Amino acid sequence: MKNRYWTLSEQPVTGWPQENTFVLKQEAVPVPASGQALTRTIYVSLDPYQLYYQRERTGPAVAPCHARTVSQVIESRMSGFAPGDFVFNTNGWTEYALMGEGVWRPDYMVPRKLDPSLGRISQSVGVLGMLGLTAYAGMELMASPRPSETVVVSAASGGGRPDRRATRQAAGRAGHRYCWP
Repeated sequence: MKNRYWTLSEQPVTGWPQENTFVLKQEAVPVPASGQALTRTIYVSLDPYQLYYQRERTGPAVAPCHARTVSQVIESRMSGFAPGDFVFNTNGWTEYALMGEGVWRPDYMVPRKLDPSLGRISQSVGVLGMLGLTAYAGMELMASPRPSETVVVSAASGGGRPDRRATRQAAGRAGHRYCWP
């Protein structure tokens, strides 16, 4: 079985990514060692911070481009994870990836099991993921709009939907500002 993934080309990443910024590669699906699990990517979150990872070339060379993902465990030799489990992790832009001992990931991104009975697993990379948490913190903890205020939400706010929160909090008066750099 083959694994396809996107990695960065040797070209430096400056400005907006171009067609030659990425390379599609193919290799054998990895086999989990002791303390690891093989996962299949289901959802990939393409978040604004990833451009920093690409410009700084954070992570191992020729590895899949970094991204938070929702994946399903295919094979496990890792305590606490069994085939069929859904996990929120950092597979990146790849179909299959390992997680666990010896697998690079940002220190703060510990794989965690998802319970599909609590909601759609896709929400882990959307409204309940980084973007949703950012929108929630921005509206609830920082802005705290009152019913008499108007809230303007930039398109840069992403998939966390702060516009919906603002509409409920600011008596239905929320505007959108769409701009491109």
